[in-house]
This record gives sequence, structure tokens and C-alpha cells, in this order.
Amino acid sequence: MKIQILIMAGLVWTGIATAGGKVTLTTGHTDMGVVYDNGEFTMDIHYDVTDTAYPAKQVILFVSKIAMTTVPSDPVYNFLGPAGAPVWILPQVQDPTLLFLGFGSDELPAGVFQNDTVRIQLKDVKGPGEFAMFASDPFGIPIPIMNTRDGISADDVYPFVAGSDAHFNFAFSKPGKYRVTLETTGTLPDGTVISTGDVTYTFRVARAGSPEL
Repeated sequence: MKIQILIMAGLVWTGIATAGGKVTLTTGHTDMGVVYDNGEFTMDIHYDVTDTAYPAKQVILFVSKIAMTTVPSDPVYNFLGPAGAPVWILPQVQDPTLLFLGFGSDELPAGVFQNDTVRIQLKDVKGPGEFAMFASDPFGIPIPIMNTRDGISADDVYPFVAGSDAHFNFAFSKPGKYRVTLETTGTLPDGTVISTGDVTYTFRVARAGSPEL
């Protein structure tokens, strides 16, 4: 396995590991990108640190063991599981030791979709535990957006504005490999609905006490 450690502006360490044709992203600003180009509507992964775009199937998104915490006792966090249970969270606020994950729509031109908005829908999650994506409001109150604990439905959706960047908390209840499948749809000015099709993102959540890579 080849590990490349990069230093950006002498401040932020970030890492890329490559093996078997797969790229593992371990730290740094990373977006699940939504792209519309010459009639092609797709989703990919954009690693801002090196300004590189990858097909989703080529990348493993790494959740370090240092992301492990416990579910708070406040009932507003019940959607993550019982209080005190372990949970691994990639945080909404950037931590240089963890992957800073979100969505990017810089490649969605204005005026292509009605209201300049598309919808990112959770379609499926395969893994050893539960998955959730939630925001934290200015007062620190969690706002669940996608959550498998209550099943996957049409409510597990995020309306995303063209030309924006949005980061969230990504939570996993157990270590192991997760395959999170998303679909983005958008409505063209004439009312036609187009889709990226199902796109699967792979996460690897590290167990406490295990090697990081």
C-alpha cells in the first residue's frame, strides 16, 4: 500500500492511500459531487485538497477510529441509538484529523434545473450497523436528514442548491464496511425529471484498537 501524506499551506495534514486500483481518502475536504455537463447528469467524489475528481466506485471514504464517540444522553439524539452507545461520526465542522465530508454542486450550472435545486435521495445502505446524516443548527441541536434506524423512505432526502457546498455529520453505529447508495434527481425547465441513477459510496469505519489503514 502506498500512502501519500500532503501538507497544505504548512497547516493541514491530509492523506491518500492507494491499493488495488482503489483510492482511500482519510482526511481533508471531500465532496460527493453532483455534476451536469453537456446533458450528462452524474455524481462523483471531489477531493478538494488536490482538486481531483474520482468516480464513486474508485474511492473508499475512511472513518478513523478517532471518530468514535458515544450517543449523548439528550433525547434529541435518540435517532443515533441508545444513550451511551458507541457511534462513529465524521463531523460537520472540519477536524484536520478526520475526513471533512459533504456535498458539492459547483458543477451544476445555474438555470439548468427548476429553482436551481436538485434532490439527493438515500436509496439503500448495506453494512454492519445503522447510518445517519444530520446537520447541527447554530445552537448545536441535531437535525436528522437521512437515517436508516427508522427505515429508508422518501423522507431521507436533501434538496441541494446549484453552485453550493454543504457539510453534515455522517454517523455509523458499528465498525466495518458500508455501501451507501444515493440518487440525485432534478427537474428541467420543461418539466422533464432526470436522474443520475443510483450511485454507491463506500465507507470503511475503523474499529477501536485496529490499525488505521
